Amino acid sequence: MKNKKILISHSFGIGDIIMAIPMLKYLKNTYPDYQIDLFTTNKAVADIMTNQPYFKNIYYSKRNPLSLLKKIFSLRWKKYDFYIVTAVSKASKTFKHGIISCLINAKQRIGEYIKRPMLLYTKKQKFSQETHKVLSNINLARLIGDQAPIDTTDIYPELFLDEKTEEFGRNWYAQRKMMPNRTLIVHIGSSSGGKHRRWDRERFKTLIFELKKHGWFTVIVSGADELEESTELAKETVSRLLSNQTLLEVYSVMKRAHAFINADSGLSHLASAANIKVFSLFGPGDERKTAPFAKESYIIRNHESSCQRCLYPHKKCTMECLLSLSTEYVYEQILPRLQKS
Repeated sequence: MKNKKILISHSFGIGDIIMAIPMLKYLKNTYPDYQIDLFTTNKAVADIMTNQPYFKNIYYSKRNPLSLLKKIFSLRWKKYDFYIVTAVSKASKTFKHGIISCLINAKQRIGEYIKRPMLLYTKKQKFSQETHKVLSNINLARLIGDQAPIDTTDIYPELFLDEKTEEFGRNWYAQRKMMPNRTLIVHIGSSSGGKHRRWDRERFKTLIFELKKHGWFTVIVSGADELEESTELAKETVSRLLSNQTLLEVYSVMKRAHAFINADSGLSHLASAANIKVFSLFGPGDERKTAPFAKESYIIRNHESSCQRCLYPHKKCTMECLLSLSTEYVYEQILPRLQKS
């Protein structure tokens, strides 16, 4: 009997694919002889997963209809036994994912539905806002059939680096004469679509100054969307700036640090795979679904705010949940946990 083949379909971002890694580990442990491939429409996802030990093949397509159809029909001829769409969000177009699963024509098509069960999937589970994406993904994988128990000691995301990228991280600290175990990585930005989740830059500035009083080095990590203000903040706080590097190079620096601090951005999931302390400030957003899935993941939000866990602020939203999150409160939540070994 031939070994079976699984195609994982992922059209979401970097944070989402990292939250799918525990599912991939589960599949490889449960079905070591199965071939697992990835189909994605996100180039950054394809790049970061290349040379990771989870997939035999990675297939990438642009999102324009012609490229997408061409790739779909090339995958159709590969005759997959299972097609799994990674866990969705409340705003996902699940019907579109279902159509693509039918066109690829795998024997078993597995995915989530939000309101009504979709006949397009042969096996399905209902979306739950209360279930973390890591667990939703594993539960999707368990629908394959054997229902193997979950190894809770191996449930966390992992990324692997080649020696050249490992050397980048080691040299980065050595050249700057910094001690990794006394270093905090701070991200003040977000993707362009997540600007409503950003905490005030001046509050980050005050927080950094307070933490530096206790002997911590600080590094401001920045993407293109927030480079100007990150550069200014690094100068103002006498922090190092980490920018214009690949995600895996950033990860190489991050995994050697003591902790990561951010305001609910996708980089927190990179930090969760780095197995360091992660402090994420939440206003809009729902940590039950998308908190960094790390052994030491701390969510900081103002639970006394009348506004809780709105995913997308409406026009009259005052952003009270985030604006009422004071520097003093954040500092009090972070410092004692930093000082624990």
